[in-house]
Amino acid sequence: YHYLTNLPKVLKPFFNIKLDIDVRNSHPLLFSYFLIKEYNISNDIVISLFNISYNTHYDVNELRNELINKHLDVPSKKDLPNDIIDYIYKVQHGLFYNEFLDIFKDLERSEVKQKVFADVFYTHKRTTHGSAFCEAFRDKYPNVWSLILRLRKEIEKPQPLEKIKVGAFNVPIYDEAKSDNLANRMMRLESEIFHKVLIACWERHICAVNIHDAVIVLDIADSKTIAPDVIKSIIEAIYHSYGLYPSLNIEIG
Repeated sequence: YHYLTNLPKVLKPFFNIKLDIDVRNSHPLLFSYFLIKEYNISNDIVISLFNISYNTHYDVNELRNELINKHLDVPSKKDLPNDIIDYIYKVQHGLFYNEFLDIFKDLERSEVKQKVFADVFYTHKRTTHGSAFCEAFRDKYPNVWSLILRLRKEIEKPQPLEKIKVGAFNVPIYDEAKSDNLANRMMRLESEIFHKVLIACWERHICAVNIHDAVIVLDIADSKTIAPDVIKSIIEAIYHSYGLYPSLNIEIG
């Protein structure tokens, strides 16, 4: 964290920023990392979903058929449910929040993102009760929601290493290294990815920092010849090494 981390967007034009490249739908995309592992989805399928151009007329059955037409070994709907395919496709193409904007028309995009973070990915609750966002998410992505709940339970409630006698009670002792929560695990994954992105930039003598899911290149003499595609290719290469295929938004200062 540094002074740019919590910088209000309205102040960014007053700083010496040459490039601002961020990952669209970053945290929803990060969760697809767990989906890919859980459902053992091949990299060929993940890449093919990324390479299917967005079409507003697509439904998820057509996406599945597109994959089958590419002669990929696509698991059955039981082994790879349609909503998992739909979710991965949407987060790869930066379309995830659009559906919630259509449902919650009175909210701004930033408000929708904040509510999805708080109510879906970062809450400790294991029910949709009291949250219209959780209910909307569960209805659209029931199997994704099921995995969120299962991981939340497994990660946040690890099996005790042992039990010790304290008076009349058997008290469980947990491995603190495994006492975690899903939100921290996702943020740690993001941090690990961007640590590698920044190292790759610095090795190329690029003066860059990150703000969460964005890489900022400062507008100094050494950055004059840095093209956006160079940073873009670095980010993509690191994400690809994790089996993730992001869409990037590029702003030139």
